[in-house]
Amino acid sequence: MQIGGDIILNIQIQYFKELYQNISLQIESKSITTVIGRNPHKFNEFISIIKGKSSFNGDIILDNISLKLDNSHYKKKIDNITGEEINSTLSIDEYLNFYAMLRGIHEPILSKRKKEIFSKHNYINSFDVRLNELLYSQRIYLRFLASLIKMPALLIIENNFIDLDPIVTQAIISIINDYVSQDGTCIYAYYKSTTVFNLTDSMYYNENFKIIL
Repeated sequence: MQIGGDIILNIQIQYFKELYQNISLQIESKSITTVIGRNPHKFNEFISIIKGKSSFNGDIILDNISLKLDNSHYKKKIDNITGEEINSTLSIDEYLNFYAMLRGIHEPILSKRKKEIFSKHNYINSFDVRLNELLYSQRIYLRFLASLIKMPALLIIENNFIDLDPIVTQAIISIINDYVSQDGTCIYAYYKSTTVFNLTDSMYYNENFKIIL
């Protein structure tokens, strides 16, 4: 498969456990794509395929990297945010440093990125606060903030936003918009939620992958 134009993610699933057959899906760069569905099992399996965690007949090309030919490099281009909260005695600054270290981001790039991020996103304006002192919504916000340090080719969001404070939700939406404006591509994948539907550029129903928006 060849990636051309503005297509950054090319999904070709020939067969997977009788759940998916002959699926072809192309996602453009600098976009937010929403995937919805009624079947939780089928839905979760599809996200697992994109993350490179499930074997299937076919291939996925992300930013010119083949999942089948270079699984390790492919996975490094993805960041995944779920509803799982961060709970640690680390300070915000220590957490961001640890996050960056695990992803191979070092000085002076790290300090530059942190400065840029906090100049635009200051809902939390102290580096010294401990994570276990933050509210649930604030910890989820921090996880989104960390994604701007990595700037992955693909950001997969699996969070329904239902339990988040409305002010925090708006702050997170600001982060998502910032990420996309910097050539990021986002897949919002969560059933039974409408929080970010107004942001989406395209929407797919994962039963048959017919575009519905």
